[in-house]
Amino acid sequence: MVAGLATAGRRLRPLVRALAGTPGNALLSLLFFVAIGWAVLRLWRWAVAEAAFGTTPESCRAVAGACWSVIADMWPLFLVGLYPMEERWRVASAAVVVLAAALPFALPALRRARPAALAAVATIPGVLLLLYGSPALGLPVVGPEKWGGLLLTLVLAVVGQTLAFPLGVLLALARTARELPVVRFAAVCAIEAVRSLPLVLVLLLATLIMPVFLPATLPLNTMVMAQIGFVIFSGAAFAEIVRGGLQGVPPAQVEAAAALGLRYWATMRLIVLPQALRLVQPALVGSIVSFVKGSSLVVAVGLYDLLGTAMLAAANDKWVGHSIEPLITVGAVFWAICFTLSRISARWERERAMRTTGAR
Repeated sequence: MVAGLATAGRRLRPLVRALAGTPGNALLSLLFFVAIGWAVLRLWRWAVAEAAFGTTPESCRAVAGACWSVIADMWPLFLVGLYPMEERWRVASAAVVVLAAALPFALPALRRARPAALAAVATIPGVLLLLYGSPALGLPVVGPEKWGGLLLTLVLAVVGQTLAFPLGVLLALARTARELPVVRFAAVCAIEAVRSLPLVLVLLLATLIMPVFLPATLPLNTMVMAQIGFVIFSGAAFAEIVRGGLQGVPPAQVEAAAALGLRYWATMRLIVLPQALRLVQPALVGSIVSFVKGSSLVVAVGLYDLLGTAMLAAANDKWVGHSIEPLITVGAVFWAICFTLSRISARWERERAMRTTGAR
Protein backbone atom coordinates (compact mmCIF):
# COMPACT_ATOMS: atom_id res chain seq x y z
CA MET A 1 0.00 0.00 0.00
CA VAL A 2 2.84 2.37 0.87
CA ALA A 3 4.51 1.62 -2.45
CA GLY A 4 1.23 2.36 -4.25
CA LEU A 5 0.89 5.71 -2.51
CA ALA A 6 4.48 6.57 -3.38
CA THR A 7 3.84 5.73 -7.04
CA ALA A 8 0.70 7.85 -7.06
CA GLY A 9 2.62 10.70 -5.48
CA ARG A 10 5.31 10.56 -8.16
CA ARG A 11 2.67 10.63 -10.90
CA LEU A 12 0.83 13.58 -9.34
CA ARG A 13 3.99 15.62 -8.70
CA PRO A 14 4.22 17.04 -12.28
CA LEU A 15 0.54 18.02 -12.16
CA VAL A 16 0.94 19.78 -8.82
CA ARG A 17 4.07 21.53 -10.09
CA ALA A 18 2.19 22.74 -13.20
CA LEU A 19 -0.83 23.97 -11.20
CA ALA A 20 0.94 25.54 -8.24
CA GLY A 21 4.61 25.72 -9.16
CA THR A 22 4.66 29.52 -8.93
CA PRO A 23 2.45 32.04 -7.10
CA GLY A 24 0.93 33.11 -10.43
CA ASN A 25 0.07 29.53 -11.40
CA ALA A 26 -1.37 28.88 -7.95
CA LEU A 27 -3.62 31.97 -8.18
CA LEU A 28 -4.82 31.08 -11.70
CA SER A 29 -5.50 27.49 -10.65
CA LEU A 30 -7.47 28.66 -7.63
CA LEU A 31 -9.58 31.03 -9.73
CA PHE A 32 -10.16 28.29 -12.31
CA PHE A 33 -11.34 25.75 -9.73
CA VAL A 34 -13.57 28.34 -8.03
CA ALA A 35 -15.20 29.20 -11.37
CA ILE A 36 -15.69 25.52 -12.24
CA GLY A 37 -17.17 24.81 -8.81
CA TRP A 38 -19.55 27.76 -9.09
CA ALA A 39 -20.70 26.65 -12.56
CA VAL A 40 -21.19 23.03 -11.46
CA LEU A 41 -23.19 24.15 -8.41
CA ARG A 42 -25.45 26.39 -10.48
CA LEU A 43 -25.97 23.64 -13.04
CA TRP A 44 -26.79 21.12 -10.31
CA ARG A 45 -29.36 23.45 -8.76
CA TRP A 46 -31.00 24.17 -12.13
CA ALA A 47 -30.92 20.63 -13.56
CA VAL A 48 -31.57 18.54 -10.45
CA ALA A 49 -32.21 20.25 -7.11
CA GLU A 50 -34.84 22.75 -8.31
CA ALA A 51 -36.07 20.83 -11.39
CA ALA A 52 -39.42 19.22 -12.14
CA PHE A 53 -39.61 15.55 -13.13
CA GLY A 54 -43.33 15.07 -13.60
CA THR A 55 -45.29 14.37 -16.77
CA THR A 56 -47.68 17.33 -16.92
CA PRO A 57 -47.20 21.10 -17.40
CA GLU A 58 -48.63 21.70 -13.93
CA SER A 59 -45.56 20.07 -12.37
CA CYS A 60 -43.36 22.85 -13.76
CA ARG A 61 -45.31 25.88 -12.58
CA ALA A 62 -43.85 26.13 -9.10
CA VAL A 63 -40.21 25.29 -9.86
CA ALA A 64 -37.33 27.61 -10.64
CA GLY A 65 -35.16 25.02 -12.35
CA ALA A 66 -35.43 22.83 -15.43
CA CYS A 67 -38.71 21.31 -16.57
CA TRP A 68 -37.81 17.74 -17.52
CA SER A 69 -41.51 16.96 -17.63
CA VAL A 70 -41.52 17.82 -21.32
CA ILE A 71 -39.11 14.94 -21.94
CA ALA A 72 -41.20 12.54 -19.86
CA ASP A 73 -44.33 13.54 -21.76
CA MET A 74 -42.91 13.65 -25.30
CA TRP A 75 -40.35 10.83 -25.20
CA PRO A 76 -42.15 8.65 -27.80
CA LEU A 77 -41.89 11.53 -30.26
CA PHE A 78 -38.17 11.87 -29.51
CA LEU A 79 -37.55 8.17 -30.09
CA VAL A 80 -39.73 7.12 -33.04
CA GLY A 81 -41.66 10.17 -34.21
CA LEU A 82 -45.20 9.25 -35.34
CA TYR A 83 -44.54 5.51 -35.59
CA PRO A 84 -47.80 3.74 -34.57
CA MET A 85 -47.86 2.70 -30.94
CA GLU A 86 -49.09 -0.84 -31.65
CA GLU A 87 -46.13 -1.40 -34.01
CA ARG A 88 -43.34 0.01 -31.85
CA TRP A 89 -42.27 -3.49 -30.89
CA ARG A 90 -40.74 -3.62 -34.35
CA VAL A 91 -38.54 -0.63 -33.52
CA ALA A 92 -37.43 -2.31 -30.29
CA SER A 93 -36.65 -5.54 -32.15
CA ALA A 94 -34.68 -3.63 -34.79
CA ALA A 95 -32.68 -1.90 -32.03
CA VAL A 96 -31.78 -5.26 -30.49
CA VAL A 97 -30.63 -6.60 -33.87
CA VAL A 98 -28.51 -3.50 -34.55
CA LEU A 99 -26.88 -3.64 -31.11
CA ALA A 100 -26.11 -7.34 -31.55
CA ALA A 101 -24.52 -6.63 -34.94
CA ALA A 102 -22.48 -3.72 -33.52
CA LEU A 103 -21.25 -5.62 -30.44
CA PRO A 104 -18.25 -7.26 -32.17
CA PHE A 105 -16.87 -3.83 -33.08
CA ALA A 106 -16.61 -2.91 -29.40
CA LEU A 107 -15.28 -6.22 -28.05
CA PRO A 108 -11.88 -7.34 -29.38
CA ALA A 109 -12.56 -10.95 -28.40
CA LEU A 110 -15.51 -11.12 -30.82
CA ARG A 111 -14.19 -8.93 -33.59
CA ARG A 112 -12.79 -10.09 -36.88
CA ALA A 113 -12.71 -7.04 -39.11
CA ARG A 114 -14.11 -8.43 -42.36
CA PRO A 115 -16.66 -10.96 -40.96
CA ALA A 116 -17.94 -8.42 -38.44
CA ALA A 117 -18.36 -5.74 -41.10
CA LEU A 118 -20.11 -8.11 -43.51
CA ALA A 119 -22.44 -9.36 -40.78
CA ALA A 120 -23.32 -5.81 -39.74
CA VAL A 121 -24.04 -4.75 -43.33
CA ALA A 122 -26.12 -7.87 -43.93
CA THR A 123 -28.49 -6.93 -41.10
CA ILE A 124 -29.42 -3.54 -42.61
CA PRO A 125 -31.92 -4.79 -45.27
CA GLY A 126 -33.64 -6.98 -42.71
CA VAL A 127 -33.90 -4.14 -40.20
CA LEU A 128 -35.34 -1.79 -42.84
CA LEU A 129 -37.86 -4.44 -43.91
CA LEU A 130 -38.88 -4.93 -40.28
CA LEU A 131 -39.38 -1.19 -39.83
CA TYR A 132 -41.19 -0.66 -43.12
CA GLY A 133 -43.28 -3.81 -42.99
CA SER A 134 -44.57 -6.23 -45.58
CA PRO A 135 -48.11 -7.66 -45.98
CA ALA A 136 -46.55 -10.91 -47.16
CA LEU A 137 -44.86 -11.25 -43.76
CA GLY A 138 -47.94 -10.12 -41.85
CA LEU A 139 -46.42 -6.75 -40.96
CA PRO A 140 -48.50 -3.62 -41.68
CA VAL A 141 -46.68 -1.07 -43.80
CA VAL A 142 -45.44 1.96 -41.87
CA GLY A 143 -44.23 4.53 -44.40
CA PRO A 144 -41.11 6.64 -43.85
CA GLU A 145 -43.32 9.72 -43.50
CA LYS A 146 -44.18 8.42 -40.00
CA TRP A 147 -40.59 7.82 -38.98
CA GLY A 148 -38.96 10.48 -36.87
CA GLY A 149 -36.84 11.28 -33.86
CA LEU A 150 -33.86 9.11 -33.00
CA LEU A 151 -35.15 6.38 -35.33
CA LEU A 152 -34.92 8.62 -38.38
CA THR A 153 -31.52 10.00 -37.32
CA LEU A 154 -30.01 6.53 -36.99
CA VAL A 155 -31.56 5.25 -40.24
CA LEU A 156 -30.21 8.22 -42.19
CA ALA A 157 -26.78 7.93 -40.59
CA VAL A 158 -26.32 4.14 -40.76
CA VAL A 159 -27.79 3.55 -44.21
CA GLY A 160 -26.24 6.70 -45.63
CA GLN A 161 -22.70 5.97 -44.42
CA THR A 162 -22.94 2.28 -45.35
CA LEU A 163 -23.82 3.15 -48.95
CA ALA A 164 -21.53 6.18 -49.16
CA PHE A 165 -18.37 4.32 -48.16
CA PRO A 166 -18.16 1.99 -51.20
CA LEU A 167 -19.19 4.91 -53.42
CA GLY A 168 -16.34 6.97 -51.99
CA VAL A 169 -13.83 4.14 -52.52
CA LEU A 170 -14.90 3.74 -56.16
CA LEU A 171 -14.68 7.49 -56.76
CA ALA A 172 -11.23 7.62 -55.18
CA LEU A 173 -10.01 4.75 -57.36
CA ALA A 174 -11.51 6.42 -60.43
CA ARG A 175 -9.81 9.74 -59.58
CA THR A 176 -6.42 8.05 -59.26
CA ALA A 177 -6.79 5.96 -62.45
CA ARG A 178 -4.21 7.69 -64.66
CA GLU A 179 -4.61 5.04 -67.36
CA LEU A 180 -8.29 6.00 -67.80
CA PRO A 181 -8.32 9.77 -68.36
CA VAL A 182 -12.03 9.95 -69.23
CA VAL A 183 -13.03 8.08 -66.06
CA ARG A 184 -10.63 10.19 -64.03
CA PHE A 185 -12.01 13.44 -65.46
CA ALA A 186 -15.61 12.37 -64.73
CA ALA A 187 -14.70 11.44 -61.14
CA VAL A 188 -12.93 14.74 -60.58
CA CYS A 189 -15.92 16.70 -61.91
CA ALA A 190 -18.39 14.73 -59.77
CA ILE A 191 -16.36 15.02 -56.57
CA GLU A 192 -15.55 18.70 -56.91
CA ALA A 193 -19.12 19.60 -57.93
CA VAL A 194 -20.61 17.92 -54.86
CA ARG A 195 -17.94 19.04 -52.39
CA SER A 196 -18.34 22.67 -53.42
CA LEU A 197 -22.01 22.69 -52.34
CA PRO A 198 -23.36 22.92 -48.77
CA LEU A 199 -25.06 19.78 -47.49
CA VAL A 200 -28.39 21.52 -47.03
CA LEU A 201 -28.35 22.59 -50.69
CA VAL A 202 -27.61 19.01 -51.77
CA LEU A 203 -30.60 17.85 -49.73
CA LEU A 204 -32.85 20.47 -51.32
CA LEU A 205 -31.67 19.54 -54.80
CA ALA A 206 -32.16 15.85 -54.09
CA THR A 207 -35.71 16.26 -52.79
CA LEU A 208 -36.95 18.99 -55.14
CA ILE A 209 -34.99 18.69 -58.38
CA MET A 210 -33.94 15.05 -58.68
CA PRO A 211 -37.50 13.61 -58.80
CA VAL A 212 -38.12 15.64 -61.98
CA PHE A 213 -35.52 13.55 -63.84
CA LEU A 214 -36.66 10.18 -62.46
CA PRO A 215 -39.58 8.04 -63.70
CA ALA A 216 -42.86 8.85 -62.01
CA THR A 217 -43.48 5.12 -61.45
CA LEU A 218 -40.67 4.90 -58.88
CA PRO A 219 -41.97 4.80 -55.27
CA LEU A 220 -40.01 7.87 -54.16
CA ASN A 221 -40.64 9.96 -51.07
CA THR A 222 -38.88 12.74 -49.23
CA MET A 223 -36.92 10.42 -46.95
CA VAL A 224 -35.58 8.30 -49.81
CA MET A 225 -34.53 11.38 -51.78
CA ALA A 226 -32.88 12.92 -48.70
CA GLN A 227 -31.07 9.63 -48.14
CA ILE A 228 -29.77 9.75 -51.72
CA GLY A 229 -28.55 13.29 -51.12
CA PHE A 230 -26.69 12.17 -47.99
CA VAL A 231 -25.09 9.25 -49.83
CA ILE A 232 -23.90 11.47 -52.69
CA PHE A 233 -22.47 14.14 -50.39
CA SER A 234 -20.85 11.65 -48.01
CA GLY A 235 -19.46 9.63 -50.91
CA ALA A 236 -17.69 12.69 -52.32
CA ALA A 237 -16.18 13.45 -48.90
CA PHE A 238 -15.07 9.84 -48.39
CA ALA A 239 -13.52 9.83 -51.86
CA GLU A 240 -11.09 12.61 -50.96
CA ILE A 241 -10.20 10.95 -47.66
CA VAL A 242 -9.55 7.58 -49.31
CA ARG A 243 -7.56 9.28 -52.08
CA GLY A 244 -5.25 10.69 -49.42
CA GLY A 245 -4.75 7.18 -48.06
CA LEU A 246 -4.02 5.80 -51.53
CA GLN A 247 -1.31 8.41 -52.00
CA GLY A 248 0.25 7.32 -48.70
CA VAL A 249 0.88 3.77 -49.93
CA PRO A 250 4.38 3.46 -51.45
CA PRO A 251 4.24 2.97 -55.25
CA ALA A 252 6.86 0.25 -54.92
CA GLN A 253 4.24 -2.05 -53.44
CA VAL A 254 2.04 -1.67 -56.51
CA GLU A 255 5.02 -2.35 -58.74
CA ALA A 256 5.92 -5.43 -56.70
CA ALA A 257 2.34 -6.73 -57.00
CA ALA A 258 2.45 -6.23 -60.77
CA ALA A 259 5.76 -8.09 -60.93
CA LEU A 260 4.10 -11.01 -59.12
CA GLY A 261 1.35 -11.10 -61.74
CA LEU A 262 -1.49 -9.59 -59.70
CA ARG A 263 -4.11 -7.73 -61.69
CA TYR A 264 -5.29 -4.22 -60.82
CA TRP A 265 -8.34 -5.14 -58.74
CA ALA A 266 -6.50 -7.87 -56.86
CA THR A 267 -3.70 -5.42 -56.06
CA MET A 268 -6.16 -2.83 -54.80
CA ARG A 269 -8.20 -5.30 -52.77
CA LEU A 270 -5.33 -7.24 -51.18
CA ILE A 271 -2.50 -4.73 -50.87
CA VAL A 272 -3.31 -1.07 -51.45
CA LEU A 273 -6.79 -0.50 -49.99
CA PRO A 274 -6.20 -2.26 -46.63
CA GLN A 275 -3.17 -0.06 -45.99
CA ALA A 276 -4.83 3.10 -47.28
CA LEU A 277 -7.91 2.63 -45.11
CA ARG A 278 -5.80 2.03 -42.02
CA LEU A 279 -3.91 5.23 -42.69
CA VAL A 280 -7.08 7.35 -42.93
CA GLN A 281 -9.18 5.61 -40.27
CA PRO A 282 -9.24 8.68 -37.93
CA ALA A 283 -10.31 10.93 -40.79
CA LEU A 284 -13.02 8.48 -41.86
CA VAL A 285 -14.43 8.25 -38.35
CA GLY A 286 -14.31 12.03 -38.03
CA SER A 287 -16.25 12.36 -41.27
CA ILE A 288 -18.83 9.82 -40.08
CA VAL A 289 -19.26 11.76 -36.83
CA SER A 290 -19.79 14.97 -38.82
CA PHE A 291 -22.45 13.38 -40.99
CA VAL A 292 -24.27 11.89 -37.98
CA LYS A 293 -24.60 15.44 -36.68
CA GLY A 294 -25.38 16.72 -40.17
CA SER A 295 -28.44 14.48 -40.37
CA SER A 296 -30.29 17.17 -38.42
CA LEU A 297 -30.34 19.28 -41.60
CA VAL A 298 -33.18 17.12 -42.97
CA VAL A 299 -35.53 19.47 -41.12
CA ALA A 300 -34.98 21.81 -44.09
CA VAL A 301 -36.82 19.34 -46.36
CA GLY A 302 -39.72 18.63 -44.00
CA LEU A 303 -38.34 15.63 -42.10
CA TYR A 304 -38.18 15.61 -38.32
CA ASP A 305 -35.22 13.75 -36.93
CA LEU A 306 -34.10 13.98 -33.32
CA LEU A 307 -33.46 17.72 -33.46
CA GLY A 308 -36.63 18.32 -35.48
CA THR A 309 -38.79 16.50 -32.93
CA ALA A 310 -37.20 18.56 -30.15
CA MET A 311 -38.30 21.69 -31.99
CA LEU A 312 -41.79 20.23 -32.39
CA ALA A 313 -41.96 19.42 -28.70
CA ALA A 314 -40.87 22.93 -27.76
CA ALA A 315 -43.55 24.36 -30.08
CA ASN A 316 -46.33 22.30 -28.48
CA ASP A 317 -48.98 24.45 -26.83
CA LYS A 318 -48.58 22.59 -23.54
CA TRP A 319 -44.83 23.20 -23.36
CA VAL A 320 -44.40 26.74 -24.67
CA GLY A 321 -41.42 28.34 -22.95
CA HIS A 322 -39.61 25.06 -22.31
CA SER A 323 -37.33 24.77 -25.33
CA ILE A 324 -34.01 24.49 -23.47
CA GLU A 325 -34.67 21.06 -21.97
CA PRO A 326 -35.41 19.28 -25.30
CA LEU A 327 -32.35 20.87 -26.90
CA ILE A 328 -30.11 19.80 -24.02
CA THR A 329 -31.47 16.27 -24.26
CA VAL A 330 -30.84 16.15 -28.00
CA GLY A 331 -27.31 17.48 -27.48
CA ALA A 332 -26.63 14.79 -24.89
CA VAL A 333 -27.82 12.03 -27.25
CA PHE A 334 -25.70 13.31 -30.15
CA TRP A 335 -22.71 13.62 -27.81
CA ALA A 336 -23.18 10.01 -26.60
CA ILE A 337 -23.34 8.68 -30.18
CA CYS A 338 -20.34 10.65 -31.44
CA PHE A 339 -18.25 10.03 -28.32
CA THR A 340 -18.90 6.28 -28.59
CA LEU A 341 -17.76 6.28 -32.22
CA SER A 342 -14.60 8.21 -31.38
CA ARG A 343 -13.74 5.88 -28.48
CA ILE A 344 -14.21 2.78 -30.64
CA SER A 345 -11.96 4.30 -33.29
CA ALA A 346 -9.32 5.15 -30.67
CA ARG A 347 -9.42 1.58 -29.38
CA TRP A 348 -8.89 0.23 -32.89
CA GLU A 349 -5.90 2.54 -33.33
CA ARG A 350 -4.35 1.36 -30.05
CA GLU A 351 -4.89 -2.28 -30.96
CA ARG A 352 -3.33 -1.77 -34.39
CA ALA A 353 -0.36 0.02 -32.84
CA MET A 354 0.12 -2.84 -30.37
CA ARG A 355 -0.03 -5.42 -33.17
CA THR A 356 2.46 -3.40 -35.22
CA THR A 357 4.83 -3.08 -32.26
CA GLY A 358 4.51 -6.78 -31.50
CA ALA A 359 5.22 -7.69 -35.11
CA ARG A 360 8.42 -5.68 -35.00
